[in-house]
This record gives sequence, C-alpha cells and structure tokens, in this order.
Amino acid sequence: MIRLLTIKACLLFSPFLYGQQKLLTSLLGSSTGSLSSEQYIKFNFQEHKKGEITRYNIALFETANSPSGGTLEFWGHGSRIFSILGPDTIHLEGPKIKEFITLAWDNYEFFQKNIRVKAVTWEHADSFVLPDESIVFSSYMNNSTPEYAFWVKGSKYTIPEKSFLLLIAKIKDYFGLVTSK
Repeated sequence: MIRLLTIKACLLFSPFLYGQQKLLTSLLGSSTGSLSSEQYIKFNFQEHKKGEITRYNIALFETANSPSGGTLEFWGHGSRIFSILGPDTIHLEGPKIKEFITLAWDNYEFFQKNIRVKAVTWEHADSFVLPDESIVFSSYMNNSTPEYAFWVKGSKYTIPEKSFLLLIAKIKDYFGLVTSK
C-alpha cells in the first residue's frame, strides 16, 4: 500500500517537478559538453578500482564557441581542478583559478565603466587572464553591441554576456572562492 501511494505521489508531482527543472534550467542556463571532454576527465583524473564504486565531482560550467567552428569548454572536477578544454588543454589549481576569474572580472568591470556606458564603438578591452598560458579575455563593442571572447593561443571563442556571468558565478561556487570584489 505504501509503495502504491509513493508511486501515485511521484506521478502526481512529476509534472510540477519537471516544470521546476525547466524553470531552473532557463534561469541558470544549461550547457552540455562534448563526450570526449567528459571521457578525458573520467579516464585521466578519476581513479577507478576493480570491484569498487568510485566517486568523482565533474561539472561543466559553460562553453564558448569559435567562429571557425571549435568549442572551448570550462570544467571543474575533483573539487580542485579547473580545466579549459578545446584544441589545447589547460588545467588550473589553487591560486591560479582565483587569478583567472579575478583578471577576467576586472576586464569585464573596466569595460562596463569605461567603454560600454560611454557607448564607445569598435573599442576592445583586452587583458591576459593567464599570461603564462596565453589566454586573453576580450570585452568589446561591435558597433553598438557588447561582445565577449576568450582568445586561447591565437584562436577566438565568443561567449554571450549571460554565459560569462554564469561562468564566473559557477567557478566561484564550485571552488568555494570569495573574491574581494
């Protein structure tokens, strides 16, 4: 009898739960990464032991797309590694993760205050977010439209503003980072 009531309750509330999931997905945005990226993380970082169930945190934060067709994926995994996967593979840990988001956010704020508000067209605000890895974050006005992109080793990957803001928020949340800004 209890089983039957449980099943009825699940059937009764499933449309409501599905609607809530759709609402959350639309508010937070959803990204799906490539199977090859997830596979790379699972078999290069997660430890598997015969006869045991292993646990490993994996989270796709956001993606950025190249006009030439490539994709850049931003992943968190193992609760301590931030990976940028695309044609090149970059892994960050510890202070380098905080450096990445701080420098990208500084660029975004500079752009908002000095270029976007003044409607300066065709101007770019570029900054290295990891000088040793050749990653540049670019905020720019394309005519009167603000646009954002990551440049990784010479290739451009555009990211919508909403996705950029979610990327920063998700990285901070996943790694428990608090920045001074």
